[in-house]
Amino acid sequence: MKNILGLSIKNNNRIALKVLIAVLTIVIVGIFFLIKYRGINWSNLVGKEYLGIFVLICVFSLIAILLAWMGAFKKIKLEILFIILFSLVGTTYITVFTPYSAPDEWTHVTTIYYYANMTGGEERVSEDGYTIVRETDTVFDHSGNYSPDSGVYQRVNEAMHKEIDTDPTVYPSNKPISVLPTCYIPQIIGTGLSKVLGFNGIMTLYAMKIASFIASAVCFFFAIKITPIGKLIFFAMAFFPMTLELCTSASYDSSVIAFSALYLAYVLYLIYKKDKIGIIDFVPLLLYTVFVLTIKPTYFFVALLIFLIPKEKYGGRKKYWTYNSIIIAIQIVILLVITLARIGALLGEQEVGGVSDAYTMAYALQNPLKTLWLVVKTPYVLWQFYLDSMIGTNLGWLEIPLQNGYVYGFIIVLLLVAFGQSGTDKKMYVGKKSKIFISIICILVALSVLVSMLFANTTVDSGYITGVQGRYLLPILPLAMLVLRNKTVKVEETVMRFIPYALTVINAFAIVEVFSFIVSR
Repeated sequence: MKNILGLSIKNNNRIALKVLIAVLTIVIVGIFFLIKYRGINWSNLVGKEYLGIFVLICVFSLIAILLAWMGAFKKIKLEILFIILFSLVGTTYITVFTPYSAPDEWTHVTTIYYYANMTGGEERVSEDGYTIVRETDTVFDHSGNYSPDSGVYQRVNEAMHKEIDTDPTVYPSNKPISVLPTCYIPQIIGTGLSKVLGFNGIMTLYAMKIASFIASAVCFFFAIKITPIGKLIFFAMAFFPMTLELCTSASYDSSVIAFSALYLAYVLYLIYKKDKIGIIDFVPLLLYTVFVLTIKPTYFFVALLIFLIPKEKYGGRKKYWTYNSIIIAIQIVILLVITLARIGALLGEQEVGGVSDAYTMAYALQNPLKTLWLVVKTPYVLWQFYLDSMIGTNLGWLEIPLQNGYVYGFIIVLLLVAFGQSGTDKKMYVGKKSKIFISIICILVALSVLVSMLFANTTVDSGYITGVQGRYLLPILPLAMLVLRNKTVKVEETVMRFIPYALTVINAFAIVEVFSFIVSR
């Protein structure tokens, strides 16, 4: 009886401790919310929507925190916990970040309308090349809304109640960009459905954001589900403020990040779990070309990851080289076709921001040492900016700041998941040769990003390559984290169970911080 009673008391103490920690967390987060609430000058904000948004953020965040805490102790599949938390946290981001607030989002919106018109059989562009839209689609445009301020939520609310005017007009933005419609499949579907359902302009913009978010959520869900190693690495990356902002926008960066994660997870599945490789297994690999490489050819080197699949799984060395070579050859041909139009700009003169002295391939070949030094120097000078803009220190058009404490929190989580031991991947490690190969892939991708922006966004008198942001490295982040994984430094599963909880708490603080900043300027 004593042992049974002692065990019962011990279990009760553990339950009490869990409840106490959960309550303390809710109290601390609640106090933070209250401080932010009191710090907002509500008298300057016209309309009930501001308080409604604040309440929604608080309620959804607290629910997510409670569910994340419960998930740390319940036997629930990680991908199921992810989709629940990602939906709740993502909803707060969709609400706080209004349309056009993501980088270059108005350009993406213009292009989405262009392709949505094509699928609907409508007239696509005017005589001068601008996208034709409904009059209702111009009620809430990018002018004055790309940098959200204290009046943006009132303008959104007013636009929600505007009557639908379907008369054709020209969209007041840039011309559509030269990309394939595959870059925007979720957003085009969302736009098409909104037209069928009779949504007005602002509702259509939110339909783009929601469709993008759903597609991203599905990709990350299956990435976490199928990868046999590093599940929490994908989980953590999905919860970066930068990832959440982009995945809840109309930008094609959401597709790049989410489909890249799914591709990496699938290749890891082929490497570590799949017993035998057949031709059908390469169909998803070709889809990577359609959904990612057609948008950002700089990620081509990630496709080389298939060479890490053991030859035995192909049924021999000959099939290994034949299948892989065919896949890579197809991708190269597709990329050459897509990028052919850009070669002329690289060889000849081009402008950057209205300046004609931009870096060109011809100039680079004439000044090889200067060009090489610029490529080497840039990461050394801007590494802090790249880290911050990958996690999300500055959101929106890099003008919505977060405190450095948030970045440190995400860095700590990232290191924990890199060295973590959890679930079925406790005894799975990347071999030394594979680590070298993966490291080379990461370096080549980073160099490709630098070189692409050298020709696209840098002038010859610049001291470093301009236009590169850390978010461009998100598609290779899981690979870099797997390289760090080793048998010496380990983080036990008891700690790893709290990673989703930590990510949810940090995001609760971050999104309220963002909302407070927006309504205070």
